[in-house]
Amino acid sequence: MPMKLSATELQSLVDLLTKLAGEIGAIEVVHNLRFGGSDVRPRIEYFHDAVRAFTSGSHPERLTVERLSYDVAALRYLQEKPLASLNMPGSQSPSAAVAKSNALARKAPDRTVKDQLSELYQQYGVLFTALLRPVADRDFLDRQENLNEIVEQCAALANSLHSLDQAATLAYHLDDPEFRQQVLSALQQKKNQKAASLLGTKSNAADAELKTIDKAHADYSMAQLGMYEAAKDTVKHLASQGFALAGRFVQDAMAQAARAGRGR
Repeated sequence: MPMKLSATELQSLVDLLTKLAGEIGAIEVVHNLRFGGSDVRPRIEYFHDAVRAFTSGSHPERLTVERLSYDVAALRYLQEKPLASLNMPGSQSPSAAVAKSNALARKAPDRTVKDQLSELYQQYGVLFTALLRPVADRDFLDRQENLNEIVEQCAALANSLHSLDQAATLAYHLDDPEFRQQVLSALQQKKNQKAASLLGTKSNAADAELKTIDKAHADYSMAQLGMYEAAKDTVKHLASQGFALAGRFVQDAMAQAARAGRGR
């Protein structure tokens, strides 16, 4: 079982992430390292949006398994290439290009800055990944259950179209009110072919989303394991800096990820 945290302990981890985000952000402002696209904030602010969504309980769309999978892959990437630019989620991968600079940049980052950013992103990344893994798991499992139910309902309805009464009874149990009305309307008009088409489209869309979230969940696990391979020194560093709780939390998450990886 994952390490159980009290509200105070959880807040201490969030505070540490916020502290690390502040240190990273200060460097990125000086060197004009921005996320890109329409988001002109320091890169770390994009990732910390997920932490803010987690603590506030708002903006659940920021905590989907797809978004979090991108976050973990991008954070791992920035550990290796701390000056690289990033693409918005949906482009599938970070860019290999160096982050663009302009006249606001005071000076080009030197090796010391690169190493410092890499270390800070490693510390931030392992804590971020460990903290939000249960959120990614929950989103994946909840949606997987709902989508599988849609596929099963559509299949049962499609197989019952020979009987208007039976099909109508099943249609009344569809969760999506708009889709339910569309199917019932087709049945009432005895347009079985239209009803079959609606069911097929809905089922195919659910299947496609199932594949998307399954890949995102697997990608999260792979990126997490890759990140943790280099995290042993980070755990020791956290402990040496007085963050023993964070070190234990990451160690527990590493063990959980390793067991999950062996079970896939």
